[in-house]
Amino acid sequence: MNSNYKKERHDAFKRLAEKRVTKALRAIESVSKLSDPKNYTYTDEDIKKICSVLDNEIQKLKQSFSTENKEELGFKL
Repeated sequence: MNSNYKKERHDAFKRLAEKRVTKALRAIESVSKLSDPKNYTYTDEDIKKICSVLDNEIQKLKQSFSTENKEELGFKL
C-alpha cells in the first residue's frame, strides 16, 4: 500500500479516536455526577448494574482491537 495512503488512514483514525474518546469520557463523567447524594438516591445494586454494563463495553472494546480474537468469516466443510 502507498505510505501516503496509510498515513491518511492513520490520521483519520487519530482524529476520530480523539473525538470519540473525548465524547465517551464526558459521558462517563456525566454518569459519575449521579453519585451526588444531595441530588439523587440510589442503591448498591444500581451502582453494580451501571459499573457492570460499562465494564462489559470496555471488554468488548478491548476485544475488538485484539488481533488474537479476530474470527474469520467463512464456511468450510
